[in-house]
Amino acid sequence: MAGLRRYKGLKVEVRLFSTLTRHLPEGSSNKSAVIEVPEGATLGDVIEHLGIPSNVAHLTIINGHHRRDRGVVLRDGDKVSIFPPVGGGA
Repeated sequence: MAGLRRYKGLKVEVRLFSTLTRHLPEGSSNKSAVIEVPEGATLGDVIEHLGIPSNVAHLTIINGHHRRDRGVVLRDGDKVSIFPPVGGGA
């Protein structure tokens, strides 16, 4: 969905973690940004707009709840957190 930031609509806070922070819009701070999305925009639309490859957006959380469905429609004021795959451990 091209041009999400230019569209006057709903405001969504996006927080990106680890290597994903490079996908934040220019001028963002503290690993987050508020972007405007058109009514009906989905989690998948935001991931695509930010240029995050779908296989790298491993864990997605909306308002504190894990969401696997990229088709979930976002609402004004939603807080979206996106994490890449994490490895490690012993």
